[in-house]
Order: sequence, then C-alpha cells, then structure tokens
Amino acid sequence: MDTLTHALAGAVISDGWFRRRLGPFATPFALAAAALPDIDILILRLLSPDNPWLDHRGYTHSLFITLPAAPLLGLAAARLAGKPGEWRAWALLALLCLYSHILLDVVTSWGTMLFLPFSNQRAALDAAPILDIFVFSLSLASFAANRLLRREKTETFINPLAYPAVHRHPGRVKLAGRLARPAGGLILCYLLIGWLQSRQTAEIARLELAAAGITAVETRAMPLMFTHLAWSVAARDAEGNVHNAAYSSFAPRPLRFVVQPAGNGPEAAAALASPAGKRFAWFTQGMFTAKTAEVLPGDASPPGTHSRVEIRDCRFFSLAPPWRPLAGIDVFLDSGHRILSVRERRASLAEMDLWDELARLRRLTIGGESGE
Repeated sequence: MDTLTHALAGAVISDGWFRRRLGPFATPFALAAAALPDIDILILRLLSPDNPWLDHRGYTHSLFITLPAAPLLGLAAARLAGKPGEWRAWALLALLCLYSHILLDVVTSWGTMLFLPFSNQRAALDAAPILDIFVFSLSLASFAANRLLRREKTETFINPLAYPAVHRHPGRVKLAGRLARPAGGLILCYLLIGWLQSRQTAEIARLELAAAGITAVETRAMPLMFTHLAWSVAARDAEGNVHNAAYSSFAPRPLRFVVQPAGNGPEAAAALASPAGKRFAWFTQGMFTAKTAEVLPGDASPPGTHSRVEIRDCRFFSLAPPWRPLAGIDVFLDSGHRILSVRERRASLAEMDLWDELARLRRLTIGGESGE
C-alpha cells in the first residue's frame, strides 16, 4: 500500500497497545518505523534509475531482514526516550510496525519478496488494492481521534521528548487506546474478507472459462483501485494466452473476457531469454504476454533493428476500450535475434483519460456495465 497508509497503521498499533506505557514518543516512532521499509524506493532510484519499481519490496520488506532490525530500532528509541530499561517494549513496537508494513504490502497484487535472501519469489494475496480507501480512512480516523482525545498540542506531537506526557484526562486517554484497538481488528477482518472474495472471484472465472472449453493453468482476481468490490481477472491458459476480465462482487455479472495472445516465434523466445525479459516475466509472476510487433518509424528504434517484441504485464489493464495492459517493456532485436535495446513502456496520465477510468470503475462496481 502507499507509504502514508503504512505510517498511519503504525500509529494504530502504537495508540492501541503501547502509548500509555511508552509515552508520547511512541506514536511518531511508530509512524516512522511503519513507513521505513519503503526507503528502498529512494535507494533503488539511485542504483537503478531506469525502473526502480521492479525491485521494490525487496530486502527492506523481507521477514528475515526486518527481524534483526527491530531490536536495533528499539534500543535507539529507548535511549532517545530516556527509558533504556524499556528497550524490549520499543523493539516489539518496532517489529509490529515493520511487519504491519509487510502485511499491508503482501495483501496487494504487486508482489513482495518476503523470503530474501533465501528466495526472491514474490508473494501476493490479492486481497486489497495498493491504494485502499477503507484501510487509509480507518487508520486516519483512529489517528485523529487519538490526537483529539489526548488533547495533544502540536509541539507535543512534533517534539514529544521535550514535552513529557501529562495525563490530565486519564479517562479520555484510556478511551483513545480503546478506539485504536478495534480499528486494528477491523482492518484485519477487512483484509480477510478481501482475500476470500479474491479466491471466490478467481474460482468464478475458472469455471466460466471451463464452460467455454478453456482450461486455465492459473487464475487470479486482483482488486482494482480503492476497494476490493471491483476486480481485475487474469487467467493464463496452457498456450500462454492471458484472458482478462473485470468483475464486481457488489453487482456480479457474467465475465466477458478479452484475450491477450501470448505470441510465439524465435523473436519472442529471444526477448524472453534476455536478462530484461526474464526479469520482467519474474516481476509479473507469470501473467505476461510476449508478441512480435511491427517496427514503426516513431519508435526511435536503434540502428540495425529488425524486429520489436512487446512484453506486457497482463495483471493490470485499462478499463477503457480497447483493454490494454498498462505496463511492459519493448525489446529491439537485430536480424540475428540479438538484443539491441530494451525500453520501458508504462501508460502515463497523459495517455489515459483518468476521469473516464474512474467513471468506468464506478459503473463496474455498482453494476451499470461490465467495464469494457
């Protein structure tokens, strides 16, 4: 999910279970600790400026890397707060915040490398969108309610070490903590419901394809923007074709699939065998197509180009017709099928009618149309 939602989820953990014991510094510490794993974006922009998003959610999102980081953060926070004897509580808060970040990422469809350095396999539960209104709103409401009930001044929150906690209204402080706890529980229940809906939608898609005589090797249902009431369906058959459809759990209708042909031939095979092709196929978790396309004058292809192969991520696509994947790479080859150049292709806001996409998403969700 987005970094702000991660940070607010950390505040929910702090306000609900640690604030009374650790004091006002616990909340800004939790905000920072819960957002910390996304620092890999800044690092990757320096190391891999061309496409840092492919390796996002790597080492800083690993269960094994963040585990030893928690005690270090706890020791540092305990010293800053002047409570070195409480370092274990600080370390536990850090661990829960770091793991809450990993959980809120693994429930999306992007893919998170949980098991680095032992495996770079991307885990994705397809239970919530990357931008989720419910999780963000509930976390923000809990954060705001806690600040109001505790009657914290701005300077107390910004520099809590200089302004120790003074509980003039212990009843309000106790109520604030009690409000944060059900917020955390509701988020977990919401994610569980999303995961169950994803499994159900994928099974519906598999059955409808089977009724049409198509055997799906893998079927996934991934939430579209903001909510898990509307889904992007991607099903890969034995030939490598990907069948895309849009579906609403709120107003279900028969799925209408659009086929993204897999493509074949020596050009596509050479492109997929290249390091860039392998990396992109790994990133898409197998939901991709690779097809040879015409080399156009406007492509600014490198000298000696004989063919161009389009490798596209079929997990996410535009709802406006014609449906098309939003991201991919173009691989340029010479007559001997040697790689000349690789270029990222990603739909920009200038190429998309954002308001039209949002309107189609709304109509799909409430059942006005099926999204085509």
